[in-house]
Amino acid sequence: MAAKQRSAAGFDPVVGSTLMYTGAVLGYGFGFFISGIHDLEVPFLGMPFIDNYRETYDPINDTGVGFSLFSLFFCGHFAKRILEVLFVHRYNHIMPALELLGGVIYYTVFSIGIAASLRVYISDQNVDFKLLSLGACIFIVGEIGNGVSHYQLRLLRDPRLQRKDDDTNARNRPIPVGWIFEYVSCPHYFFEIVSWLGFFVAVGTIPVLVFLIATTVIVSSKALKYHGEYKEFFNGTMGRKMYPPKRKAIIPFIL
Repeated sequence: MAAKQRSAAGFDPVVGSTLMYTGAVLGYGFGFFISGIHDLEVPFLGMPFIDNYRETYDPINDTGVGFSLFSLFFCGHFAKRILEVLFVHRYNHIMPALELLGGVIYYTVFSIGIAASLRVYISDQNVDFKLLSLGACIFIVGEIGNGVSHYQLRLLRDPRLQRKDDDTNARNRPIPVGWIFEYVSCPHYFFEIVSWLGFFVAVGTIPVLVFLIATTVIVSSKALKYHGEYKEFFNGTMGRKMYPPKRKAIIPFIL
């Protein structure tokens, strides 16, 4: 697999990614605190079972445990992503300006919509704590798995583990092994889906469902791309190993 030429035009990916994830947190705060946002008719899937789902609450004095946990999960996820950008990820590319702009808009707009949709949970009387507990467990598993996978990818990108292949002019990184890498090429994307699936189980709002679907489509397409590159490079020729044929791209045993 020949090395691809990378354009020098763009932004430092550490700066760009930090801006995107910061936009998510700020967007969530905007959607929750800005006057008028809470009057929007943003449906959630459980509203047929709640008679007073349009009731207005004071977003400061009436905030219950459930909403506080939802906010902690959402903002905590992006705080974790910022910390990973700063201290875990190893980047070898420049972020194009269009990607940065699109990412900031994507995360900020979704965050505003998600915060507005969660207004129904400001009071604990509308919270299903059984679903909250189940969703929280799924979400925490996803976050831990995602973090562990990111750390393992950092180790794989250690320059000491890389060698220059003179025939292909590409960096021959070792085949990922151990952990869930034995089953999928991109476990960090798999656990990203698990996290947002857990969040959706806990809250059940339409914007979160749309965000879950969008995230699944985006990370699945990336995983399939990287999986294909792994298989193309580690093809058993020129002294390279053969990529595990039964390993999937993102979902164990399925995709």
